[in-house]
Amino acid sequence: MENPDEVAMVNACYWPDSELSGVSIDYCSVILDMKLTDGRCVRLACHGFTALEMLPVWDEFIVSTLAVSANSELANRASVGFTSSGVNKVPCGCPDRNVDQFWTLAIEMSDGSQIKVVAARFEVLGQ
Repeated sequence: MENPDEVAMVNACYWPDSELSGVSIDYCSVILDMKLTDGRCVRLACHGFTALEMLPVWDEFIVSTLAVSANSELANRASVGFTSSGVNKVPCGCPDRNVDQFWTLAIEMSDGSQIKVVAARFEVLGQ
């Protein structure tokens, strides 16, 4: 990725569409709130993860909506990779449990620009 925008802060959370606690997630949604170093705030609402515990190092998901403060921009696609102390399994059905995740998120905007996030903290939200 060439000359990605810098990201100052990211808050990310996901929730399983299934209400079954402690069961492998077949499908879930993700919200990312990002504050860029240029002051812009970006919110991504994404969906399309499958089987997080078996997620490969790189996987693609579809960005359904993207809102940027003061103006609107569209994202074509995003790629994400996860590691968590060598384990790629993220628990579900655990309310208010925080899991430290080291991950990379690459977002390709519709205008050709790109945003890259190299590390953040995931907040696991139970049903």
